[in-house]
Amino acid sequence: MPLPLKATVITGLFVGVVSMQGCSSYDPVPVSQCSKVVEHVSEILGKMAPSYSEMMKSCKASTDKKRGCAMAAITTGDISQCR
Repeated sequence: MPLPLKATVITGLFVGVVSMQGCSSYDPVPVSQCSKVVEHVSEILGKMAPSYSEMMKSCKASTDKKRGCAMAAITTGDISQCR
């Protein structure tokens, strides 16, 4: 069953955030900390957050630098600026 448009956009946003380059000013976060990254991003996105399993899969596929960038975000705007 396809995701509703809103969920698809939010999923794309999260995947984009964890796959973007340029987070060089943030401390790297190892894959072993993905549960913390997912929890943090879920708190920021609230009801717009993709499922835990989708976010965990994206997190594990990302680099330490990209996970650090996501962890440094405070607002949804910060997440979108994290490149």
